[in-house]
Amino acid sequence: MARSDDWAGVAQSAITAFEAADDDAQTAHAYACVLSAIGRRYGWADPRVVQYQARLYAERHPDGGWGLPFAFTSPGASLNPASTTYTITCADNVGLTLLDLRRQGLIPLDDIHDVASLLMATQSYLFPTGRGLAYSCHPTGGTDDVNSTNNRCVHNVNVMAGWWLLQAQALGFTASGLNTRVVDIVRHEVAVYSRTTKWWPYRGNLAAADTDHTAVEAWALYDLAYPVGRESAYRIMTDPTTTDEPMATIARARLTNLPGRPGSWSTTEPGVSLFAVLGDDWLADCAAFVADPWTTRALAQMAYWAALNAEVT
Repeated sequence: MARSDDWAGVAQSAITAFEAADDDAQTAHAYACVLSAIGRRYGWADPRVVQYQARLYAERHPDGGWGLPFAFTSPGASLNPASTTYTITCADNVGLTLLDLRRQGLIPLDDIHDVASLLMATQSYLFPTGRGLAYSCHPTGGTDDVNSTNNRCVHNVNVMAGWWLLQAQALGFTASGLNTRVVDIVRHEVAVYSRTTKWWPYRGNLAAADTDHTAVEAWALYDLAYPVGRESAYRIMTDPTTTDEPMATIARARLTNLPGRPGSWSTTEPGVSLFAVLGDDWLADCAAFVADPWTTRALAQMAYWAALNAEVT
């Protein structure tokens, strides 16, 4: 069986398991992931795409962004209401699917503009090393604002905002200062990266992030600052000691789809990305994860990444 078939099997099993567990009260993140997984595996004309898109858009906030359907205590240490729009939800959790939907012509460009405008307006702070964005997408940041001393710059959030803005620009979004903002974000994320551990802190100068959050950094910086992203991704994919929490399995699924670049082609399979080959070591773990997922939201995420891997491996 081809590698792509193996990943397709994981994706399809995860979609089936999610649908069986779906109680119509999921997060926007879960609806977004399973929507894209279905589109990629069964075609964008599958009626379930429209159904999950409707559920996803039912979770949209009046400001054009997305968040969580419940109050949540974020790095500002206060309880944010369920109406809060979060940077990571816009740039990663839902943002990846918005890009898919726009590329398929299933949403208007205005929806990309709305989210990109939110990210451009999000409160930020320019450190000597670069820019850090607030955890939530409000012009003033509220209790999630970032400044020189409060250690509230959450690094996976920050880097995905920069990455997503470039994708929005490629789709037609324009804004003064966008490229400068992305460069400043990348400068900051490269500066806080530990060349000793090949890892990132979760935020500020606090403890190292878990594998899942670090993989987000590695995945985005593979595009934005290739040598750093490749080094961290390689460590995650080859070091079994980084299996520190249930979502580490999804971290491996995320990194498997990294494309070939100089220094990242397989020596055993010429013309195949090194990370596709490294992903073979984690396929069984991903299949087992579907059989015993941490949460339904995690199950939807596995469906998304496995579906993407089936296309590129």
